[in-house]
Amino acid sequence: MIHDGFIVGLFKGLFLVTFGWIVIGGAEFIVLLVTSTVIRMFRSKRSNSEPEVVIFGPDDTQKKY
Repeated sequence: MIHDGFIVGLFKGLFLVTFGWIVIGGAEFIVLLVTSTVIRMFRSKRSNSEPEVVIFGPDDTQKKY
């Protein structure tokens, strides 16, 4: 703002902040994508015959009175 003036500096600053947050969001997306891909690759190599998640339906529970 000192070199360009108040109005021009304000718009340049808003542009840089907006562009910066877009870059930060993209970098975060890439890190999460790579991390989840690596973890899924390691987890899929395990040979488990049992499922990791057990789902109980509404009729699968025992009622105690």
